[in-house]
Amino acid sequence: MQTFKVNWASSEKKVDSRIRLLIWEAIWILVGAAVIVYSIMVGFRALFPLGLGVVVLSLCIFNTLGIRAATRKTKGELSFQLTETELIGEWTGKREVRIALSEIASLREKFGWLTVLAVNPARKIAIPKDVEGYEFLRAELSKHARISSEPLLSKSLSSGAFLALSSFIVWFLLLASSAVIVVRVASLIALGLLFASSFYILGILKNRRTKFVPWVLVGAAWIAALFLIYLRVFANN
Repeated sequence: MQTFKVNWASSEKKVDSRIRLLIWEAIWILVGAAVIVYSIMVGFRALFPLGLGVVVLSLCIFNTLGIRAATRKTKGELSFQLTETELIGEWTGKREVRIALSEIASLREKFGWLTVLAVNPARKIAIPKDVEGYEFLRAELSKHARISSEPLLSKSLSSGAFLALSSFIVWFLLLASSAVIVVRVASLIALGLLFASSFYILGILKNRRTKFVPWVLVGAAWIAALFLIYLRVFANN
């Protein structure tokens, strides 16, 4: 029996780089918000789109990093065991899933995950590419079913780029749509994304030496987002 898990100890440098990126995001959010306020106060409307673009882009990246932090937490709770007859997927605190190798119906690989599917009864095990020994595990499973090719979208976009694009679309609809219902729904979705992102970003930063930094980062994002929503939803009514 072989066990496969994600070893985050080898990716601490990536985490530190994301923290530095978050700090820069907070700075750019505050700079963009300051430009917006200045353009409104002095009546220099030409600066308003510039400040708006900086804030929205920074919020999109903030949301992306937050959601990826949630995915990272989930991956750390997964483990997989491969025997001569079956694949076992375990998720901390949840029931394990077993799929006999002879029962594998299909293998699908996209957005950094290899999904093993079985029928009668329906079962699914999703394996992230981050697990140690992923290529070996993938090769062993491919002996029992063909791995379906990735859709064009997942080939051209990483999961991070896809999340950033989704967030950008939500903010674009919020700021550009003339339909009141679209603006309000987009506002709710934007706040939901921001809440989820803030929760997981605070989670990955809570053990850092400087305790106030996470709250400054998240606070800057919330102030900017609420300010934009206020301008779009309430100030024009």
